[in-house]
Amino acid sequence: MDKFDALFNFNIKILNALSMCVSVPRYFRYSSTVLSKNKNMIKYKSSDTLYVLGLGPSLRNVDLSILQDGDIICANRFYKFSNSDKCCPRFYCLMDNEYFVGNAVNDFLKAYQQFPETQFLLNGKYKKEIEKLIESKNNIFYVYGWSGMLKKRSKIDFCRNLPVTLNVVCRMIEAGIYMGYKKIILLGCDFNSFAMQQEKHCYDDKDDGVKWKLSYELFCYSFAAKEHEILDHIAKNKNITIFNATEGSLIDAYRRVSI
Repeated sequence: MDKFDALFNFNIKILNALSMCVSVPRYFRYSSTVLSKNKNMIKYKSSDTLYVLGLGPSLRNVDLSILQDGDIICANRFYKFSNSDKCCPRFYCLMDNEYFVGNAVNDFLKAYQQFPETQFLLNGKYKKEIEKLIESKNNIFYVYGWSGMLKKRSKIDFCRNLPVTLNVVCRMIEAGIYMGYKKIILLGCDFNSFAMQQEKHCYDDKDDGVKWKLSYELFCYSFAAKEHEILDHIAKNKNITIFNATEGSLIDAYRRVSI
C-alpha cells in the first residue's frame, strides 16, 4: 500500500467516524413505524430490470420509450427533461435538502404533481417539512441515511438506517439492490461535471458556473467512485448485475454495455 492509498483510506475512516457521530442524535428523529413502511416499496416492482436515470447530458441521446422492458427510477429535476413525458418512472428519488427547505422546493412540488402515479423516495430528515408541502402521502417513502460510510459488509435495508451516500445515483442503485432487481442499468450517469466549466444536464436550463473548486470536487468524486466500487461488490454477492450503459461515462466500477 503506497502513501497515497493509505491517506485515502485514512480519509474514509475519518469520514466514517464523523458520520457515525452525527447519526447518534439523528437516530431519535425517526420511528420504526415510518421505516417499516418501506418494505412496501417492493410491491411496486414490476420487472427484474431497473433503469437508473441520471441527469447527465448523455441522456438526451437515449430514447426513453424503448425502456419498456424494465422499471425506471429517476431523480432531482428529471421532470424538466423534455423527453420525460415518454416514460412513467416507477420511482423518483430526492435526497438533497434544497428540495425541501432550500431554493428548489418548487422543483419537488412540480415533480410530485407531474408524476402522481410514481412512488417517491424522500429524505426522511425533512419529513415534517414535506408533510407541510403535500397533502397526499400514500406514494411517499422516507429514507434515512446516517449510519456511517458504505462498506462491503453494509446491509442495504431501507427499513433500517442506511449508510451515507455522496450522490443520489448511489442511493437509487441501493434502492434497486434492496428491491431485488436482477439487472440495474445506468443511463445519464456521466460522472464528469468536474471536467466542465458550466453545470450541464439533460434538461434545458440556464448555464450556471461550477459550484466548487476543482480540487474540492475531485476530492468528493474520489469517494463517490469508491462508493460505486463497493456497490458493485455488494450487488454481485446478491447475484445482481449492475451495467453502465451511459455513453462516455467515467464510472468504471461496472461492466459497460450499450442499449
